[in-house]
Order: sequence, then structure tokens, then C-alpha cells
Amino acid sequence: MMQGVTSLCPSSSSFLDEDSLVAFAKLFNVNTDCLRCEIATFHHLLKQKHKEDHPKGLLQMLSYLETLKEAFSELHRIVLIACTLPVSSAECERNFSSMKLIKNELHSVMKQEDLDSLMMLGIHHERGEKLDFDNVVDKFKARFPKCRISL
Repeated sequence: MMQGVTSLCPSSSSFLDEDSLVAFAKLFNVNTDCLRCEIATFHHLLKQKHKEDHPKGLLQMLSYLETLKEAFSELHRIVLIACTLPVSSAECERNFSSMKLIKNELHSVMKQEDLDSLMMLGIHHERGEKLDFDNVVDKFKARFPKCRISL
């Protein structure tokens, strides 16, 4: 499976390796005959483009294929699958642990929308750490000017 994901990464030496991609595609019931044609066509398309216009990583590959989704439907599908696969099982377990803690502590006193927002912040804590809290407070003040909380 990892060879298939590696073959989808443009920076890899095995980029668009047909055998690895077909083996990966079979795991997810992707039409391998169409995929073989799409790989050859996509390879030819990339040769005609300048190097700086090539996608550099898996997510850039996905966004590049998003515009060509109709022409490269099977290739787009396996890139999308590769992007949604967790890096490790620990990542999933960590998310469920965060959800369990938040739900136990706050479930009885919160609305579902607020609970969902807190779970997103708990699971993706690295994004929460990058937040500018002064900006958040200013937006809150602008949205709720009659709020009685002293900010």
C-alpha cells in the first residue's frame, strides 16, 4: 500500500510507477484499465509542462487533478484515497481519545454545534495553537457588540 502512495507523490523516484499504482488501485476497486490509460496520458501531459508548473507534493497533486477530474477520474480517485489515509493508527486513536474526553466533560452542558467546534479544536490542536487570540476576541466583539462579558 505504501508503494502505491509513494508512486502518487511527485517528488518520489517512483512517481507514476504503473505497477505500484495498479496494485494500490486494486485494493480500492478502481478501474485499472482506465487507470493505466490515465497514467500514460498524465505522464505525457506533465512532460509538456514546465518543471515549475508540476505539482510538488500529494496535496498539490490532488488540487492539480481537481481541475482535470473529468479527464483523469480514476487517477483523481486514488490520489484522493491516498490523501485521506491516516499516516498511522495512532492518529485515529488520538482523535477518538480527544473526542471521548471532550464529550465526557462537556456533553451535558453544551449545544451540539459548540461541542463539534471544541472537538475540532481538540483534535487539530496544532491549528488551534497558531490562532491569534486577539483577532478572535476582536471578531467576537464585532459580532456580539451587546455581549456582557468583559473582553
